[in-house]
Amino acid sequence: MHHGVLIVHSPDVTAVFELPTEAATQHLGETLAPLLESGMVIYLEGDLGAGKTTLSRAMIRALGHSGPVKSPTYSLVEVYVISSLYLYHFDFYRFESPESGVSSKPWPIHRKGRHV
Repeated sequence: MHHGVLIVHSPDVTAVFELPTEAATQHLGETLAPLLESGMVIYLEGDLGAGKTTLSRAMIRALGHSGPVKSPTYSLVEVYVISSLYLYHFDFYRFESPESGVSSKPWPIHRKGRHV
């Protein structure tokens, strides 16, 4: 059963969501998608199975991507191009040191290339 607490960080706000079902997580992703702005970075934090990929998938699909949306756990980044919109879905879970050159916060979705 899907159940989790997700922490969503963006430049202006940090929000904590308790999401008891996969449907609730998908609904949140669909609701957040139109709020994304060019250049915005969103970090998702949560335990394994909390719904980070489910939320990311819902946002990416709500923005118009119809193909598969997979977790970047092994590839570290998945890129989705929707018209002139570029979405970068990262998994920084394995990068914990400053020497890695990347943030230690997990699961950002970075949106760029679209003028809002």
